[in-house]
Amino acid sequence: MDLKAKKAIIHGDSTLIQNVIMNLAINARDAMSLGGRLLIKTKNVELNGDYCKKSTFNITPGEYIEILISDTGVGMDKKTMDRIFEPFFTTKSEGKGTGLGLAATYGIVNEHKGEIYVESTLNKGTVFTIVLPIAVDTISDTKKKERKQIESGEGCILIVDDEYIIRSATSKLLEKTGYEVLTAEDGMEAIEIYKKNMNSIDIILLDLIMPHKSGKDTYYELKAINSDVKIIISSGYTPDINTEDLLKAGARGFIKKPYKWEELAIIIKKVLQPH
Repeated sequence: MDLKAKKAIIHGDSTLIQNVIMNLAINARDAMSLGGRLLIKTKNVELNGDYCKKSTFNITPGEYIEILISDTGVGMDKKTMDRIFEPFFTTKSEGKGTGLGLAATYGIVNEHKGEIYVESTLNKGTVFTIVLPIAVDTISDTKKKERKQIESGEGCILIVDDEYIIRSATSKLLEKTGYEVLTAEDGMEAIEIYKKNMNSIDIILLDLIMPHKSGKDTYYELKAINSDVKIIISSGYTPDINTEDLLKAGARGFIKKPYKWEELAIIIKKVLQPH
Protein backbone atom coordinates (compact mmCIF):
# COMPACT_ATOMS: atom_id res chain seq x y z
CA MET A 1 0.00 0.00 0.00
CA ASP A 2 1.05 3.57 -0.66
CA LEU A 3 -1.38 5.81 1.23
CA LYS A 4 -0.39 9.44 0.68
CA ALA A 5 -3.81 11.12 0.96
CA LYS A 6 -3.64 13.51 3.92
CA LYS A 7 -7.36 14.20 3.63
CA ALA A 8 -9.42 11.02 3.35
CA ILE A 9 -12.85 11.76 4.87
CA ILE A 10 -15.79 11.73 2.46
CA HIS A 11 -19.56 11.99 2.85
CA GLY A 12 -20.99 8.60 2.01
CA ASP A 13 -21.77 5.07 3.02
CA SER A 14 -18.69 3.39 4.47
CA THR A 15 -20.04 -0.12 3.89
CA LEU A 16 -20.67 0.53 0.20
CA ILE A 17 -17.24 2.10 -0.31
CA GLN A 18 -15.56 -0.81 1.51
CA ASN A 19 -17.37 -3.25 -0.74
CA VAL A 20 -16.32 -1.32 -3.86
CA ILE A 21 -12.66 -1.63 -2.88
CA MET A 22 -13.05 -5.27 -1.85
CA ASN A 23 -14.79 -6.06 -5.15
CA LEU A 24 -11.97 -4.53 -7.19
CA ALA A 25 -9.36 -6.33 -5.08
CA ILE A 26 -11.11 -9.68 -5.64
CA ASN A 27 -11.19 -9.05 -9.39
CA ALA A 28 -7.47 -8.22 -9.29
CA ARG A 29 -6.78 -11.47 -7.43
CA ASP A 30 -8.75 -13.46 -10.01
CA ALA A 31 -6.75 -11.81 -12.80
CA MET A 32 -3.50 -13.06 -11.22
CA SER A 33 -4.13 -16.81 -10.98
CA LEU A 34 -0.39 -17.48 -11.30
CA GLY A 35 0.55 -14.84 -8.77
CA GLY A 36 1.35 -11.18 -9.05
CA ARG A 37 1.29 -7.83 -7.28
CA LEU A 38 -1.77 -5.98 -5.99
CA LEU A 39 -1.15 -2.34 -5.10
CA ILE A 40 -3.51 0.18 -3.48
CA LYS A 41 -2.46 3.84 -3.53
CA THR A 42 -4.17 7.03 -2.40
CA LYS A 43 -3.46 10.70 -2.84
CA ASN A 44 -5.32 14.00 -2.84
CA VAL A 45 -6.05 15.72 -6.14
CA GLU A 46 -7.65 19.03 -7.08
CA LEU A 47 -10.13 18.91 -9.97
CA ASN A 48 -10.75 22.19 -11.79
CA GLY A 49 -13.76 23.36 -13.75
CA ASP A 50 -12.35 22.44 -17.16
CA TYR A 51 -11.69 18.86 -16.04
CA CYS A 52 -15.16 18.48 -14.53
CA LYS A 53 -16.88 19.75 -17.69
CA LYS A 54 -15.11 17.09 -19.77
CA SER A 55 -15.90 14.26 -17.34
CA THR A 56 -18.76 11.90 -18.13
CA PHE A 57 -19.59 11.88 -14.41
CA ASN A 58 -21.54 14.46 -12.41
CA ILE A 59 -18.56 15.94 -10.57
CA THR A 60 -17.84 19.47 -9.43
CA PRO A 61 -14.56 21.36 -8.91
CA GLY A 62 -12.83 20.78 -5.59
CA GLU A 63 -10.53 18.54 -3.61
CA TYR A 64 -10.81 14.76 -4.01
CA ILE A 65 -9.20 11.57 -2.82
CA GLU A 66 -7.87 9.37 -5.61
CA ILE A 67 -7.83 5.63 -4.89
CA LEU A 68 -5.78 3.56 -7.32
CA ILE A 69 -6.06 -0.26 -7.36
CA SER A 70 -3.62 -1.98 -9.72
CA ASP A 71 -2.64 -5.55 -10.51
CA THR A 72 -0.08 -7.34 -12.69
CA GLY A 73 -2.60 -9.80 -14.09
CA VAL A 74 -3.81 -10.82 -17.53
CA GLY A 75 -5.13 -7.37 -18.44
CA MET A 76 -7.88 -6.48 -20.91
CA ASP A 77 -8.14 -5.32 -24.50
CA LYS A 78 -9.96 -2.10 -25.43
CA LYS A 79 -13.12 -3.94 -26.52
CA THR A 80 -13.42 -5.51 -23.07
CA MET A 81 -12.64 -2.25 -21.25
CA ASP A 82 -15.41 -0.51 -23.17
CA ARG A 83 -17.99 -2.97 -21.78
CA ILE A 84 -16.90 -3.82 -18.24
CA PHE A 85 -19.38 -1.48 -16.54
CA GLU A 86 -22.34 -2.99 -18.40
CA PRO A 87 -24.77 -5.13 -16.36
CA PHE A 88 -24.20 -8.90 -16.81
CA PHE A 89 -21.00 -8.44 -18.83
CA THR A 90 -18.21 -10.63 -17.46
CA THR A 91 -14.87 -12.03 -18.53
CA LYS A 92 -15.28 -14.98 -16.16
CA SER A 93 -16.23 -18.40 -17.45
CA GLU A 94 -19.53 -20.02 -16.48
CA GLY A 95 -19.49 -21.25 -12.90
CA LYS A 96 -16.86 -18.71 -11.84
CA GLY A 97 -19.28 -16.16 -10.46
CA THR A 98 -22.20 -14.09 -11.66
CA GLY A 99 -20.01 -11.31 -13.03
CA LEU A 100 -17.48 -8.68 -12.09
CA GLY A 101 -19.91 -6.59 -10.11
CA LEU A 102 -18.54 -3.54 -11.89
CA ALA A 103 -21.97 -2.21 -12.87
CA ALA A 104 -22.79 -1.92 -9.17
CA THR A 105 -19.35 -0.49 -8.46
CA TYR A 106 -19.89 2.15 -11.13
CA GLY A 107 -23.29 3.04 -9.71
CA ILE A 108 -22.00 3.39 -6.15
CA VAL A 109 -19.13 5.66 -7.19
CA ASN A 110 -21.49 7.76 -9.31
CA GLU A 111 -23.95 8.01 -6.40
CA HIS A 112 -21.11 9.35 -4.23
CA LYS A 113 -20.48 12.17 -6.75
CA GLY A 114 -17.20 10.62 -7.90
CA GLU A 115 -15.79 8.96 -10.97
CA ILE A 116 -14.18 5.64 -11.86
CA TYR A 117 -12.11 4.70 -14.88
CA VAL A 118 -9.86 1.87 -15.98
CA GLU A 119 -6.59 1.44 -17.85
CA SER A 120 -5.30 -1.96 -18.91
CA THR A 121 -2.76 -3.70 -21.10
CA LEU A 122 -3.00 -7.34 -22.14
CA ASN A 123 -0.60 -9.57 -20.21
CA LYS A 124 0.67 -6.62 -18.15
CA GLY A 125 -2.13 -5.68 -15.81
CA THR A 126 -5.02 -3.37 -14.96
CA VAL A 127 -5.43 -0.14 -13.03
CA PHE A 128 -8.76 1.05 -11.64
CA THR A 129 -8.88 4.63 -10.41
CA ILE A 130 -11.66 5.92 -8.15
CA VAL A 131 -11.97 9.63 -7.39
CA LEU A 132 -14.27 10.77 -4.55
CA PRO A 133 -14.92 14.28 -3.18
CA ILE A 134 -13.40 15.20 0.17
CA ALA A 135 -15.92 16.17 2.86
CA VAL A 136 -15.85 19.89 3.62
CA ASP A 137 -18.17 19.74 6.63
CA THR A 138 -19.49 17.21 9.15
CA ILE A 139 -22.94 15.91 9.95
CA SER A 140 -24.48 17.71 12.92
CA ASP A 141 -25.46 15.87 16.10
CA THR A 142 -29.12 16.60 15.33
CA LYS A 143 -28.79 15.05 11.87
CA LYS A 144 -27.10 11.97 13.38
CA LYS A 145 -29.95 11.52 15.87
CA GLU A 146 -32.54 11.87 13.09
CA ARG A 147 -30.70 9.28 10.99
CA LYS A 148 -30.45 6.86 13.93
CA GLN A 149 -34.20 7.12 14.52
CA ILE A 150 -34.88 6.39 10.86
CA GLU A 151 -32.50 3.45 10.65
CA SER A 152 -33.58 1.30 13.59
CA GLY A 153 -36.11 -1.44 12.94
CA GLU A 154 -36.96 -5.11 13.24
CA GLY A 155 -38.22 -7.88 10.98
CA CYS A 156 -36.87 -10.34 8.41
CA ILE A 157 -35.93 -9.13 4.93
CA LEU A 158 -35.02 -11.27 1.93
CA ILE A 159 -32.63 -9.48 -0.44
CA VAL A 160 -32.73 -10.81 -4.01
CA ASP A 161 -29.93 -9.45 -6.20
CA ASP A 162 -27.40 -11.04 -8.54
CA GLU A 163 -24.72 -8.52 -7.54
CA TYR A 164 -22.68 -9.75 -4.54
CA ILE A 165 -21.64 -6.20 -3.66
CA ILE A 166 -25.29 -5.10 -3.35
CA ARG A 167 -26.32 -8.17 -1.32
CA SER A 168 -23.34 -7.85 1.02
CA ALA A 169 -23.51 -4.11 1.62
CA THR A 170 -27.28 -4.00 2.05
CA SER A 171 -27.22 -7.00 4.41
CA LYS A 172 -24.66 -5.33 6.66
CA LEU A 173 -26.62 -2.08 6.75
CA LEU A 174 -29.87 -3.81 7.67
CA GLU A 175 -28.31 -6.16 10.23
CA LYS A 176 -26.60 -3.25 12.01
CA THR A 177 -29.96 -1.67 12.64
CA GLY A 178 -31.83 -4.67 13.98
CA TYR A 179 -33.17 -6.49 10.92
CA GLU A 180 -32.71 -10.19 10.22
CA VAL A 181 -31.54 -10.75 6.65
CA LEU A 182 -31.68 -13.59 4.14
CA THR A 183 -30.13 -13.32 0.67
CA ALA A 184 -30.62 -14.91 -2.75
CA GLU A 185 -28.45 -14.36 -5.83
CA ASP A 186 -31.22 -15.04 -8.35
CA GLY A 187 -34.95 -15.54 -8.70
CA MET A 188 -34.85 -19.32 -8.52
CA GLU A 189 -32.98 -19.28 -5.21
CA ALA A 190 -35.34 -16.59 -3.89
CA ILE A 191 -38.38 -18.75 -4.59
CA GLU A 192 -36.85 -21.73 -2.78
CA ILE A 193 -35.87 -19.63 0.22
CA TYR A 194 -39.32 -18.06 0.40
CA LYS A 195 -41.08 -21.43 0.26
CA LYS A 196 -39.06 -22.56 3.29
CA ASN A 197 -39.26 -19.33 5.27
CA MET A 198 -42.45 -17.58 4.15
CA ASN A 199 -43.84 -17.43 7.69
CA SER A 200 -40.85 -15.47 8.96
CA ILE A 201 -40.02 -13.23 5.96
CA ASP A 202 -41.65 -9.81 6.30
CA ILE A 203 -40.38 -8.08 3.15
CA ILE A 204 -38.65 -9.09 -0.07
CA LEU A 205 -36.31 -6.55 -1.69
CA LEU A 206 -36.33 -7.73 -5.32
CA ASP A 207 -34.00 -6.62 -8.10
CA LEU A 208 -35.78 -6.45 -11.47
CA ILE A 209 -32.77 -6.94 -13.75
CA MET A 210 -31.27 -10.41 -13.16
CA PRO A 211 -30.01 -13.22 -15.40
CA HIS A 212 -31.68 -16.66 -15.62
CA LYS A 213 -35.03 -15.51 -14.21
CA SER A 214 -36.11 -11.87 -14.40
CA GLY A 215 -37.32 -9.94 -11.39
CA LYS A 216 -40.74 -9.61 -13.04
CA ASP A 217 -41.14 -13.39 -13.43
CA THR A 218 -39.87 -13.92 -9.90
CA TYR A 219 -42.39 -11.40 -8.58
CA TYR A 220 -45.37 -13.21 -10.06
CA GLU A 221 -44.14 -16.62 -8.86
CA LEU A 222 -43.74 -15.27 -5.33
CA LYS A 223 -47.25 -13.77 -5.50
CA ALA A 224 -48.59 -17.14 -6.62
CA ILE A 225 -47.11 -18.70 -3.48
CA ASN A 226 -48.54 -15.98 -1.23
CA SER A 227 -50.78 -13.25 -2.60
CA ASP A 228 -50.08 -11.10 0.48
CA VAL A 229 -46.29 -11.15 0.16
CA LYS A 230 -44.73 -7.70 0.64
CA ILE A 231 -42.29 -6.96 -2.17
CA ILE A 232 -40.26 -3.81 -2.77
CA ILE A 233 -38.86 -3.77 -6.31
CA SER A 234 -35.52 -2.20 -7.20
CA SER A 235 -33.36 -1.46 -10.20
CA GLY A 236 -30.30 0.52 -11.21
CA TYR A 237 -32.35 1.97 -14.04
CA THR A 238 -35.08 4.56 -14.25
CA PRO A 239 -38.57 3.12 -13.65
CA ASP A 240 -40.15 1.81 -16.86
CA ILE A 241 -43.34 0.07 -17.98
CA ASN A 242 -42.36 -3.15 -16.16
CA THR A 243 -41.96 -1.20 -12.93
CA GLU A 244 -45.37 0.42 -13.35
CA ASP A 245 -46.99 -2.94 -14.14
CA LEU A 246 -45.62 -4.48 -10.95
CA LEU A 247 -46.65 -1.52 -8.81
CA LYS A 248 -50.18 -1.84 -10.22
CA ALA A 249 -50.02 -5.59 -9.52
CA GLY A 250 -49.34 -5.00 -5.83
CA ALA A 251 -45.64 -4.26 -5.36
CA ARG A 252 -45.31 -2.12 -2.22
CA GLY A 253 -42.79 0.34 -3.64
CA PHE A 254 -39.80 1.00 -5.89
CA ILE A 255 -36.28 2.08 -4.94
CA LYS A 256 -33.41 2.90 -7.27
CA LYS A 257 -29.98 1.32 -6.85
CA PRO A 258 -27.47 2.00 -5.46
CA TYR A 259 -29.58 2.59 -2.38
CA LYS A 260 -29.45 5.77 -0.34
CA TRP A 261 -29.67 4.39 3.16
CA GLU A 262 -32.24 6.88 4.44
CA GLU A 263 -34.53 6.16 1.47
CA LEU A 264 -34.23 2.39 1.96
CA ALA A 265 -34.89 2.66 5.70
CA ILE A 266 -37.96 4.84 5.14
CA ILE A 267 -39.56 2.61 2.51
CA ILE A 268 -38.96 -0.53 4.60
CA LYS A 269 -40.55 1.09 7.67
CA LYS A 270 -43.49 2.25 5.59
CA VAL A 271 -44.13 -1.22 4.17
CA LEU A 272 -43.83 -2.84 7.60
CA GLN A 273 -46.43 -0.55 9.14
CA PRO A 274 -49.81 -2.24 9.56
CA HIS A 275 -52.56 -0.81 7.36
